[in-house]
Amino acid sequence: MTNESLTYGHYLRVPSLISLQRPKSEPEHHDELLFIITHQVCELWFKLILHEIDGAVEHLAADRVDEATRLVRRVAEIERLLVSQVHILETMRPQDFLAFRSQLDAASGFQSAQFRAIECALGLRDEAFLTRLFPDAGESEVVRRRLDAPSMSDALDAALLRRGLSAPANGGAKGRREEEWRVVALARLYTTPGPNRDLLALCEALVDVDEYLALWRVHHVHMVERMIGMKRGTGGSPGVPYLQMTLHKRAFPDLWRARGHLDQENCIDVARAERPGATGVNGQPEASTGRLRASRRDRPHGRRLESAVRAPSRRARRGPPPPAHAETRPPTPTPPRALATVSSWRHRDASRDAGSTRRARSHPLQAG
Repeated sequence: MTNESLTYGHYLRVPSLISLQRPKSEPEHHDELLFIITHQVCELWFKLILHEIDGAVEHLAADRVDEATRLVRRVAEIERLLVSQVHILETMRPQDFLAFRSQLDAASGFQSAQFRAIECALGLRDEAFLTRLFPDAGESEVVRRRLDAPSMSDALDAALLRRGLSAPANGGAKGRREEEWRVVALARLYTTPGPNRDLLALCEALVDVDEYLALWRVHHVHMVERMIGMKRGTGGSPGVPYLQMTLHKRAFPDLWRARGHLDQENCIDVARAERPGATGVNGQPEASTGRLRASRRDRPHGRRLESAVRAPSRRARRGPPPPAHAETRPPTPTPPRALATVSSWRHRDASRDAGSTRRARSHPLQAG
């Protein structure tokens, strides 16, 4: 098929795509199609998340931090969509799900190889996945490759080291996830970003990814409990109790821990220095670290300057003049006595004009 004859349906393989939903209930239950499509769509989004994480890791390894941040933010948006997608399943009633649940046999959502691959790609590695979750050799190989590949957490460690923010105590970036050097480095980054503001933006985007992943776990637990209560899972897991044990997982725990090591005063100073066009006394730019306010003796005519700032002029206290289009005050009505006086004046002037006209007509030259 040539490009000239390519159509929307052929490009997206729509006929093949919509033929992949094959309910197993007989007669087919109405809500089983909803269940299948929702999970298939999740797997498609998982595929895209893995694609974006791989691209972000590659950009970060080449120190293209802005591009890595852009892709990480895309991952966060996909995760936000996945959180909303859970609520679509919640439109299914418990009795509707139980009508076809027995057809699932031992299949369970925690057997998703792509979801485990996402955890590995972010930095949550657990080799126990390989032995207890994936009887299929192909799915097991997908996760194994991710366990051996560099993760986003590894790429972030390498970026911190390249920027000289800290050095690990053990002489290497890999190893334990809770190494203290990383917390110290991240605290320095947040407190004094300096030329590393691009790296700080990446860290905040990674926190978004971690937060949306945690929110998805929470919503998923409540959805499962809404459907089956405290029954055991179809894959042999304890069900809701097992899912509740995963709520504490964080892909970037040190990004969360570092927040407890930040100094409030320094962070306030950094926020002031990062304001667009922030200037200090006499138009000088504010420093990015340390005390931002100079002492009074260092300011020329500081006392008079402060008094002028504190004591606005009388005109300023009255406020600005009203705009030109503002409604003006209506004119004060004239008292009745004044109206009578004006009327008498007009009557006297009219009488005087009439007398002048009669005298002019009686003049000999006018009469002829």
